[in-house]
Amino acid sequence: NYLLTFFLTAFTLNVTIAEILSLFGILNNVYYYFALQTLLSALLCALVMKHWHLGWHDLLPKKTASTVKADAFSVVLTILACLPLLVLLIVGLQTPPNNLDTLHTHLPRIYYWLQHGSLAYWPASNIAQLNYPLNANLQGLWLFLLGHNEHLFFLVSWFAILITCVSVYQIARTLQFTRRQALLSILVALSIPTVLLQSYSFQNDLAVTAMISVTIFLLLSYFKTKRQPELILALLALSLALGIKQTAFMALPAILL
Repeated sequence: NYLLTFFLTAFTLNVTIAEILSLFGILNNVYYYFALQTLLSALLCALVMKHWHLGWHDLLPKKTASTVKADAFSVVLTILACLPLLVLLIVGLQTPPNNLDTLHTHLPRIYYWLQHGSLAYWPASNIAQLNYPLNANLQGLWLFLLGHNEHLFFLVSWFAILITCVSVYQIARTLQFTRRQALLSILVALSIPTVLLQSYSFQNDLAVTAMISVTIFLLLSYFKTKRQPELILALLALSLALGIKQTAFMALPAILL
């Protein structure tokens, strides 16, 4: 849950910061970006601590003794799930973006945003560079602005597949599946060829998948616990998904059901 919350928070902050800096034409200024990121992170942290009356020690994960012993088969399944992610991370770090969608649409719009310092329209070579949703590309802009390395773009998709795996596991456990069954669900998700091929690219399909998976998990958890923060986070994840790619709208009927 900490990982899912961090993913949602970072994603939301990057979208918010990019929109704010774009209004002043300073989206390409790394110092303003980092300063605003630090300020908003501090304000969010203070707001959470004040609302729930938390101390600094309460924000750290608590070490609790697990009452469930991991059996050998579950350990093997966990290793099998982690190995593809590790391999894909290595491949991504060694491979620059090279697929058509990335080179034709996603990267040009990021470089134009950085060149102009805003998200304003420009004489684009194709309409998709202007009217495509922004949220996933803004994560790439953040990575390139701070890292100045095109090899970092794939991290958006790689973290998305990691979040998807965690969400799949959490959904299975929420539905009362055993630990083994939940781990097998992750392996099934990782066996889809398109998932593996996009995990080291800068396409945005995995980002949509991650957000929809998080939405489903949080909604299931809310129906079970009736905790309002989970409903709020679920709606936030859904709104972010709709701002990543139009295919997110295809998931709305399933979510409503």
